[in-house]
Amino acid sequence: MPDNVIVRLVPLPVVVKGVTIPSDDGYYNIYINCSYSVEMQNEILQHELRHVANEELQSFYIIKSLLGSDVNLNRITYKDTVSYFSVLLDKKVTRWICRIYLKENIKYVIIPNGESQEKFVLNDISDIYNLVTQLKNRLSELIK
Repeated sequence: MPDNVIVRLVPLPVVVKGVTIPSDDGYYNIYINCSYSVEMQNEILQHELRHVANEELQSFYIIKSLLGSDVNLNRITYKDTVSYFSVLLDKKVTRWICRIYLKENIKYVIIPNGESQEKFVLNDISDIYNLVTQLKNRLSELIK
């Protein structure tokens, strides 16, 4: 396990298996629902560790920082799926700002643009900073 990860077993609502929250000091706090079996807790931990390793949360916080001047930061959330990582407005899957795909051989972001979707290949996670205009345009569409 990485040195910058702290894992805690805590009571959570049964629908919440686990959550990872990065701190300002570079640590990742992983909270695992203690009501699940040890085997399931280990699976949940492995899932949460992938968030840290796959740069999903780093991507989320880059996007959140880019959009923070346009909307209250609490309105920007995320949802993890098996295939992609969505950045959402108001916790609504129908109001997605972008989808992040971080696979072993390719990384890219999909941003809706009107009736179509644009795909932006990333060489590095920091390339998301170059998408500020597209992200702000998408946010504007959602908050009209």
